[in-house]
Amino acid sequence: MKKIDIIKIVERFFGFLLKQPYVRGFTIIEMIVVIAIIGVLSSIVAVNVTNTIRKGRDARRIADVKQLQTALISYYEKTGHYPQFTALDPRCNTTASNSLGDLVTEKVLSSVPIDPTNTSSPSPRLCYEYIGIGTALNYSAVSSWYCDGRPRTDYQYSFLFSTESITLTYSRLANSAGTPNNEYTYCIHGPLR
Repeated sequence: MKKIDIIKIVERFFGFLLKQPYVRGFTIIEMIVVIAIIGVLSSIVAVNVTNTIRKGRDARRIADVKQLQTALISYYEKTGHYPQFTALDPRCNTTASNSLGDLVTEKVLSSVPIDPTNTSSPSPRLCYEYIGIGTALNYSAVSSWYCDGRPRTDYQYSFLFSTESITLTYSRLANSAGTPNNEYTYCIHGPLR
């Protein structure tokens, strides 16, 4: 066999591979770059969505606090005192069975607002804690925390809550040395006793 014949046989046998038109596709590098860009963009969107959700929950907390402040004033005008607890209520108002339930009983509120997250896990507690100071109980457990530089027990009531993403102008809850509380961030209080 001649040398030329072998080349012709190979071309004839494998010619279909050599004669196919060139089809352009994506290289692996191009695919990796596109996937990386999509990953970066999706993480930016996820962070923004998460922050927006937190700000929305904080806006609801502010509305709840204002609603509760108004309801406590109405309750006081109706009964001559603020709701008082007879035992240490649950730290979070998961139900209307705590002291704030008196606002519903007296028809000042239709239901007690509950924090949108409502978790009692410390640091911070994302729930509402109300303490109405009466005269019959020992309040040493709550007197170690200060609102506006005074022990919580100096006020007729105190109301604690935290936010997730925004800073408010409400009083910060702290101990007598001014160290912030790690469970609740803010303290709202009634008039002095």
